[in-house]
Amino acid sequence: MIFLVIFSQVSILLIDSNTDNYLLALALSQYLFLFLPSYIILNYLKYNFNMKFPISVKLHSYHFIVIFLIIILTQLSGNLIFYLTDIIFPQELIDFLEKVSQSLEETYDYLLSFKKNSPLIVIFAIALTPAICEEFLFRGYLQNILKQKYSINKSIIITSLVFSIVHLNPLSFLGIFLLSCAIGFYKEKTNSLKIPILIHFINNFISIVLYNSMILFNIEI
Repeated sequence: MIFLVIFSQVSILLIDSNTDNYLLALALSQYLFLFLPSYIILNYLKYNFNMKFPISVKLHSYHFIVIFLIIILTQLSGNLIFYLTDIIFPQELIDFLEKVSQSLEETYDYLLSFKKNSPLIVIFAIALTPAICEEFLFRGYLQNILKQKYSINKSIIITSLVFSIVHLNPLSFLGIFLLSCAIGFYKEKTNSLKIPILIHFINNFISIVLYNSMILFNIEI
């Protein structure tokens, strides 16, 4: 699993971000190095997932409220970390997080911006593709492998820790971790990857919309 992630990240670094097809190449690398190997392994191990919406499973309204609140927390977690560091932590840590924030802003600028990329391509490459590929890898493969040795709760927590770490975003680590735990919970509750993919996509889609809305209305990020 770790090698799949490494290959995916290395392939991204080898792609020229100034090319018009950067986002499509980025999406292709995830399908090649994350989705395809995970899909093959899952079929080889004969893991059977219900890839239809689990109609037999009824989710109460509070489930949707919880999911919504966790997604909002994920979006706000970066600002929350900055607020806490200003109050509690030393200036050195604040300076480090500011550098991380500036680096992330540059990354978001060429990944999420509708001014530099087609909105449909951005949504496909940044919202839909990671939702599919990462869920097959983390919830489909890793979480199921961990369940062979650990309890369901431990497998969800360990998977979420790995998921949060590989995103390389210390500002949103807490939010990503909580979101991942929620996704892992609904994967187990529904025995389906469709609901996790949907939650993941909605979170990514909201990130894209918020970023471009801030750019449109000249709001400081």
